[in-house]
Amino acid sequence: MSLLEERIQETLGRIIIKEENGESQTALLDKAFVLKVMAFLSPSLLLLLWEIFARLGLIDVRLFSSPVMIFNTMLPMLYSGELVYHTFISAQR
Repeated sequence: MSLLEERIQETLGRIIIKEENGESQTALLDKAFVLKVMAFLSPSLLLLLWEIFARLGLIDVRLFSSPVMIFNTMLPMLYSGELVYHTFISAQR
C-alpha cells in the first residue's frame, strides 16, 4: 500500500477492499457513514409511516395523533412558555 493510500485511509477512515488481482481500492461507503445514515433514516422512516397511516385512517388518531398534529400543537405551547413550564414542573417530581 502506498503512502498516499495509507494517508487517505487514515484521513477518511475508509474501508480497504482487496480485489481479485491483489490491488486495493478505497470503498465509497465506510461502515461509520452507513451507520450514521441509518441512525437518521430509521426514525425518519418511522415518523413518515406513522403520518401516512394516520392520514389513511389505519391508525386511530384519537389514540395516536399524527406527528404533524403533535408538532402543530407543540409549537404554540412552546412559544407561550406553557410547555417549558409544565416540563420543568414534571422534571422536579
